[in-house]
Amino acid sequence: MDISKLTPEERAQLAAELADEARKAKEKKRQDREAYKKLTQEFVTETMPELIEISEDIAKLKKKIFKRAADLIALKEQIYGVKVDQQSHTFSDENGSITLGHRIVDNYDDTMPVGTAMVRDFLKTFAKDEHSSILVNSILKLLRPDKDGNLKPSRTIELQNICESLNNPEKFSEGLRIIRESYKAVKSCDYIEAYKKGEGDKQISIPLSISTV
Repeated sequence: MDISKLTPEERAQLAAELADEARKAKEKKRQDREAYKKLTQEFVTETMPELIEISEDIAKLKKKIFKRAADLIALKEQIYGVKVDQQSHTFSDENGSITLGHRIVDNYDDTMPVGTAMVRDFLKTFAKDEHSSILVNSILKLLRPDKDGNLKPSRTIELQNICESLNNPEKFSEGLRIIRESYKAVKSCDYIEAYKKGEGDKQISIPLSISTV
């Protein structure tokens, strides 16, 4: 269409038609978005009660299983006459096994940085040249905290071995003592893991969370 050949009236009519189409397209987009929001609300409204019900059922079952296991653990302690402080207990038969326990999160109080600073300052005194600096920096990596600002207890043990090999220098030994005494393990959560036996006695994990089902 050659717009230049249209009369003023035809141009006005064409402009009105284009404006009307743009308005209709804008209105349709608004309606589509409103429809999507409504469907989203319906999805949440319908799904949330089901998820809450599943969560409550899992919590009830978990409590029941831990109570059942506690009775069994108490009976074992009574029969064998030994009380063992364990983080987990595993029960098994020919069909599979069930492990119940609690996870431990490493945690330290606010004196831990004092101890690490003492150890770090002492070790830096050994950095006399390029080669010794490389060795010292390698050891200092054992003092590098994780994303939560904590040290791994296994690294403290490695540092203790190094300290003993150096005949337990006072500042090094005192720093490690402060680090050890600042350690406060925290119980994070109770868990249940279950496995069934498959072909060739292969252990097959039984998924117990929505993310693994």
